[in-house]
Amino acid sequence: MNRLRSSFLRIFTVLVLTIVAITGGLGIDSVQAYGNVALGKSVTASGYVSPYEPSRVVDGNTSATSRWYYAPGPEDSMDKWVQIDLGSFHRMDRWVVRGMGVVPGWEEDRNPRDLRLQRSLDGVSWIEVDRVAGSSTSVIDSQVSPFAARYVRIVVDYGNQWNNQWTSLMEVEVYGELFIPAPPQITGVTNGAVYNTDRTLEFIEGTATLNGTPIVNGTTVREEGAYTLIVTNEFGYTTTVLFAIDKTPPDNPRITVSSSDPTNEEVTVSVSYPDDAVERWLKMGEFADYTAVSEFTVTQAVYENTTILAKARDEAGNWSQEVSYTVTNIDRLSPEPPVLTSSPLTPAQSVIVHIEFPEDTAQKEYKLNDGEYQSYTGPIILEENGKVTARGQDEAGNWSGEASIQITNLDRLPPTGTILIDGGNGWTYQSSVTLTLSAVDEGFGVTAMRASEDGQTWGEWKTYNETWSPFPLSSGTGMKTIYIQYRDEAGNASEPVFASIERRVYSDSGSGSDSSSGSGSGSSVTPPAKVTATPVPSNKEEALRLVDAAKQEALQTLSTQAGLEKAWKEIVDARGEASQKAPLSVEEIGTYLAVIEKLTEDKGRLKETIALAQELIERNYGDVGKEFIALLADLYEKAGDRSPKILVDGRVVKMDREPMSVNGRILAPLRALSEVLQAEVFWDQSSQTVTIYRDAAVVKVTIGRKTGIINGRTFVFDVPALLDHGRTFLPLRAISEVLDAAVDYLEKGNIVIVEQ
Repeated sequence: MNRLRSSFLRIFTVLVLTIVAITGGLGIDSVQAYGNVALGKSVTASGYVSPYEPSRVVDGNTSATSRWYYAPGPEDSMDKWVQIDLGSFHRMDRWVVRGMGVVPGWEEDRNPRDLRLQRSLDGVSWIEVDRVAGSSTSVIDSQVSPFAARYVRIVVDYGNQWNNQWTSLMEVEVYGELFIPAPPQITGVTNGAVYNTDRTLEFIEGTATLNGTPIVNGTTVREEGAYTLIVTNEFGYTTTVLFAIDKTPPDNPRITVSSSDPTNEEVTVSVSYPDDAVERWLKMGEFADYTAVSEFTVTQAVYENTTILAKARDEAGNWSQEVSYTVTNIDRLSPEPPVLTSSPLTPAQSVIVHIEFPEDTAQKEYKLNDGEYQSYTGPIILEENGKVTARGQDEAGNWSGEASIQITNLDRLPPTGTILIDGGNGWTYQSSVTLTLSAVDEGFGVTAMRASEDGQTWGEWKTYNETWSPFPLSSGTGMKTIYIQYRDEAGNASEPVFASIERRVYSDSGSGSDSSSGSGSGSSVTPPAKVTATPVPSNKEEALRLVDAAKQEALQTLSTQAGLEKAWKEIVDARGEASQKAPLSVEEIGTYLAVIEKLTEDKGRLKETIALAQELIERNYGDVGKEFIALLADLYEKAGDRSPKILVDGRVVKMDREPMSVNGRILAPLRALSEVLQAEVFWDQSSQTVTIYRDAAVVKVTIGRKTGIINGRTFVFDVPALLDHGRTFLPLRAISEVLDAAVDYLEKGNIVIVEQ
């Protein structure tokens, strides 16, 4: 309907009146007052006898020769009439015909006897107005009811009193005044209008057609469409009205934006209105007023989040729906600056810097000192003092303010020192000596010292003191060398320094023995050999060969689903009959492997398959079980299980935290491993130190340091221990030293393997 309306409105919508112009240029007599309107007008006749042409009846002259005379011959029509074209419509009420009797000396019996007055709007169709019969007077003067016409005709039915063969009229007069007929009046519709409701068509006079089909007054139009209404009155005047009915609302305006992504710049909003919209309204802001717009496409920049509303009305008065779009992606607020923290806060060889960014941060950056900004992906390990500066950018492009932290507690320079034994004496008779110690540190100061007699095996660290007395010498006489190592607050250990003194033994006889010497004896206990009741050979290659043969034999019996289910049931029943810890035989291992291979084909039973593989590894970890850890890792991958796990001597223990990688080294959570191996863990918040007790081992590790102390011995790690969200992480190598176990990491399956 919108296309119909658009097409309709392109029509030149003017009131079309089929009206004959009424200007003087069409021969209208200049006399507008009442009078003889036939005088001087154009006249035609049914015939005439020369020189008595018909125009002489309207020349205003009644002399003997100024008349119309017609005497039809045998071949001529007997119709006798004169027709006057008044040039335009006139309203008339009197007609006069003057016969020959008005000329002196002519007999009155030559006057016309029977006459008729006719009127016409077009000179073709005629209507009788008046009739005179049996007249004998020279002047016929008849008053009639007013009528309107352009053409009048005098029809002579009987020529004169003598005969009907010839007719002679001296003058014809028709009295009236100029008449301008009104075109037909139509109500209910106007030309060029478009409506959105039913329309009732009313016209006072005439006949009408609607799109070429005749209609009557009072017709109601209900259907949508374009219409042409033509009403014609009795004068032949027509009024044409073009209108349309459109009850269909226009299409909704369309609102688009230049971008819906977060931005800190303006957003361009475009509102497009339908082609048939004659009124276009726009509201910039939910609580603003609507304003009219002249364009069909409006483009406007908005600088803050707001709601745009639009609507349109067509020519018929139909309104579109109100459409809206809310701009929500403009963000000019800078995000909060990041928060930087470091640990440990005490002097250390390395520090881990954590940077916490607001949740809306899209780009995280940091820089060291005055360097270039770089992306932040995780904790930063620093080994030199300096400043770490960070900033963040949100999705809209707003940068936060810079935040920084100054690291001043790093110290990687070891202390230096000296040692003096008994004030520099070269020998002694005593079993102990006095050490005079001196050490300096450019960092945070010397805090500890330890001693060794060979430079390899060291005693426990002790609080640094400038005097160590008494310091016991080893038994026996001879040269005694004492090694001293100093450690600063950050844990940096100096190169060993040493000094020597000769130990002599005093004896009156010149001979004797070292009274401090002694001897001792010890014994060792050999644990009883492990007795295994299973026929798994101790030779690994032989054991695996036998297991593979047993597996192939078992696969023969599992070729059917019934065989597989039977084997599975036997495995489940056997668990209830014997201890699950007991090692499996070669045949049982072959059956387990065959069942695992078959169950792996069914994704719905992967959980059962994984449990079976775990049991196989745990029960036979002492012989061939560890050979199937790779099989277990494959099953985890197929099941999509990437959760961190610990495999301790073949037993799977899940961890609450996943191992992490720092500088290419795998770090695992210490507490989870310690609990599995029944070690006690204590935490000292003030010194950021964790102490682990397991059996006779005492281990101390300080967060941020690459060194640890195990039973007084110092160990150096590739990367320092770190604290992350309340969990202590140690390198795998450190864990193996700490827990006296072999530790490895298998990326597939995300498994930390611990073997005591």
